[in-house]
Formats: sequence, C-alpha cells, structure tokens
Amino acid sequence: MKLHILALFSLLGYALSACPSGTVSIPGKNDRCYKVFSTPKTWQQAENTCKADGAYSFAHLASVSDAITSHSLTELIGGQLNGSDFWLGGRSLYQPWTWSDDQSFGYKNWAKGQPNNTIGFDAAYLLQRAQDAKWMSVDGSQEKPFVCEYDLLTPCGEDWFYSTDLHKCYHFEIKNVSWSDALSTCQKLHPNASLGTIHSLTENSNIVELFNTWIQVPPPLGYTWWLWIGLHKVQANQDFEWVDGTSFNFNYIPQGNGNYTCVHINPDYGVQKGESYEYGHWYSDECDPDNLETYQNFGYICEMFL
Repeated sequence: MKLHILALFSLLGYALSACPSGTVSIPGKNDRCYKVFSTPKTWQQAENTCKADGAYSFAHLASVSDAITSHSLTELIGGQLNGSDFWLGGRSLYQPWTWSDDQSFGYKNWAKGQPNNTIGFDAAYLLQRAQDAKWMSVDGSQEKPFVCEYDLLTPCGEDWFYSTDLHKCYHFEIKNVSWSDALSTCQKLHPNASLGTIHSLTENSNIVELFNTWIQVPPPLGYTWWLWIGLHKVQANQDFEWVDGTSFNFNYIPQGNGNYTCVHINPDYGVQKGESYEYGHWYSDECDPDNLETYQNFGYICEMFL
C-alpha cells in the first residue's frame, strides 16, 4: 500500500492553517494561500502588490476555477471588507477573458448582462460584487480592495510541506520499508534531507495533526499508522540520538518502552495486536521488523532544512 502526498505546508507557530502568517487556505485549493487587502487600489496596483508581497515565485490576484473556490473566497472575505466589492485576477485586454495567473478561464460567475466590455474603455477587469458574489467587468482605474493568492509550492519544491517558523520542509510517505531504507530514501530526495526530527511537544502535536489533516486515509483495519522518524540507537546499549546530530532534548517515548533501536511515531489512536498506542507518542521497534512485507501501515517522515 502506498500513498504519496504531494503538497507543502507553512505553519504559524505550528498552527494548522497550512499557510504562512497572514494568509489562509481554502477548501479544494491545497496548493494555494490567500490574503485579503482592504486598502483600495486600482486593478494593476493590486496585481503589483500581490507580486511584491512575500517570498513567492507565484503571486497574483486570486483566480476562481470552480464554484467551490468562489464560495470559499466569499466566505473568506466575510466581514473583512465591510461589504465592499473587490478585485479578482480576471482581465480582458481586447478579449478574451483571462486570469493574471494564466489559469484557465473556464468557470464563469457573471452577473446578469455581464461581461460588458463596450462601456468606453479599452480593457476590462473583473470585480466581484459583495452582495451576491457575482462578477462585473469594470474600468481598472477604480480603486477597490482585493484578494491575492500565493503558491505553496515554494520554497521547498514539489512534494514537500513547509514550516516558516522552523525553515524546514516535510515530506510524508506511506510505504512498508525498514528504518534504514526510509533514511536512505529521505537522504536521496535532497542533499539537506533526512528522516524527521522533533524537538518539542508543540512541534510533535502539530506534525501529527498535519499528517491527519492532509492524509485523510485511515490505517488498515486493526492497525495504527507507524511513521519512522530519525531517532535511533547506534548500539543497542546506548542512548537514543537523532540522525542529524541535533540535541535529543525532547522525548515522547512512553515509560517502559524504548528497548528497541529505532523509533516511529503513531500519528493516530488505535489498537495494534491488543495493545493501546497513544495518539502522537513514539514507540521503539526493530529497525527491520520481521515480515515487514505483510504490514500495510508503515511510513516515514522526511525533513529538509532550507
């Protein structure tokens, strides 16, 4: 069983917004973050503000690809703009309509009689009405509030979640491999990558919640997820240490456990072989468990420092 999760995340103090401070995610758009700007600007000034805001390779006025996104953006705006209409990224430079982020302009939510591109100016720009979320084509010189969108696929690259606070990227994969194979796989992903390290209860708790939020796949019946982390004993009679050499300053292994040489985290609560496994705790195990190929619940967490 294999589940490859393709996404990035950014956590504010490890809060599960999945986006950097000041921006939010919306349902159905896991690769985008959004930010509302209440100071009125012209359409072009708004687009330029989006591009200049933050360290993103992708930043534009928001585009709308479906009804879910339209509804979610309307909910996001809520009372932030006091009922004001606001700019989206649509524009018609002598026809046809396009989005400034080059997304397909397939979905449309025009008000009755719109778009109206014959009202005395050369180009038209997309304004969303606050009263009913319908779209209007208007003169871009009007000053209105606006919504920017940012690409989550930076700065880590594809397949990674991002933490702005720790400047670390994370990669989850569910695949039945030994601890050593998981370590080797992580190290091959990037020169700065290795198995994940965890140094506080806050970090641990939010990585666990992040995994469950994004994976949304229950473990096989009768199992819990076991995700290898970078904690191990070089020798069986030695203390645990992190593979990246960072301090072992936080321990979430329950008392009485810890007799084996490699460690996995259990990011969900369940019962395995008649034993209870606490939500989010770590458990030691054989680095290469017997009959590993029969299991369907192993995986691992990679991390990468920027």
